[in-house]
Amino acid sequence: MPYTDNDDSSVDTPPPPPPSDGGSITDQEAAEEEEQRYQRQLQIFKGMSKFSTSNSRDEEDRPFDVDDSTVELPPPEKYEEMGMESKDHRPNRCYMVAVCFLVLIAVILGAGFGTGAFTNEKSSTEKGTETTTPPADDEPVETPPPDTREGRIYSHIAAVSLLGDNVMANPTSGEARAIQWLIDEDPLSLDPLDFSTHFRIEQRYALLTLWFSSAEPWSKVSNWLSEDECTWHGVTCGDLETETRKTRNLQGNTSSTVTAIEIEDNNIVGTIPQDLSVLVDLQRLNLRNNFVRGTLPSVLERLSQLNIMTLNGNALTGDLTGFNFASFPSLRILDLSSNDFSGPLPTSFYSLPALEILVLDDNTFSGGISTNIGSLQLLGK
Repeated sequence: MPYTDNDDSSVDTPPPPPPSDGGSITDQEAAEEEEQRYQRQLQIFKGMSKFSTSNSRDEEDRPFDVDDSTVELPPPEKYEEMGMESKDHRPNRCYMVAVCFLVLIAVILGAGFGTGAFTNEKSSTEKGTETTTPPADDEPVETPPPDTREGRIYSHIAAVSLLGDNVMANPTSGEARAIQWLIDEDPLSLDPLDFSTHFRIEQRYALLTLWFSSAEPWSKVSNWLSEDECTWHGVTCGDLETETRKTRNLQGNTSSTVTAIEIEDNNIVGTIPQDLSVLVDLQRLNLRNNFVRGTLPSVLERLSQLNIMTLNGNALTGDLTGFNFASFPSLRILDLSSNDFSGPLPTSFYSLPALEILVLDDNTFSGGISTNIGSLQLLGK
């Protein structure tokens, strides 16, 4: 039987040669044509066999190199006759993998943006039912149990603070951070159970409110947060008078009380904390040439022992007519220059019998100077 195009034999086995029986001239021509076709198919078979062997060795990561130049590949037209592509026309496998990967990424990104997963957008249903919750930093600090050291410190500070029980309402405030430091980090680990430590807890707390209220690190910070607050940069302490010590039941305590805060040119950025007024023995307050802003808090009127107040070179604002400077009968020096105070001069200026130096330039005060200024007999002397 002659070999025909309909022969389904595998390419692994060459087709059988056509029979060489004699016949008519027509049959002889057909036989020759069949013989030519057989030779062509045989050549294709040989080329495919060599190509298949070379390709399989490459895919198996053979431990030896094959010289591809020894493989004689059939021309592309012969592959086309077999319904196949030539080696030069095969798709690059890495290229196909890369294309598939890019398509996958595009699908994922499209789904993400479509659902708002990669944006802050919410569906209309979510927006309608969303409840606003404050950031974690704004959540009130949980009040510690009263029968613990932590609870006793909180209760003692709340009793002396102008904020009372709300002293820790804002955990990012200087007051709340000061209390947390006393509880968690104070190397002294003071406990209000010891009555003699009360004033130490109070003055350390008051100083810490200034430290933690600053939005920027200070330029000079020597000894701050150490065991002895009297060695902290800019802090001066003094001994209490005997009668005062008796009044506060501190007869057996040799520690000193804070009498001065002089921290100038130190990059203090923020407002004057209200609980700085806890330092009732303070005599000198010097915060000049910093970046202190806000108004002059009226609670400073509690510092009746002040004899020097220099707040010049800051960004303080507001009308001073509501501040009672008469609360400082011993005040000798008052410098509020180079700020942004406005409004008329407060009449309480004229009730400072010990005032020797008053500096108010570089502000936006309005109005004139009262004739009562003549009552300041020590002014300018």
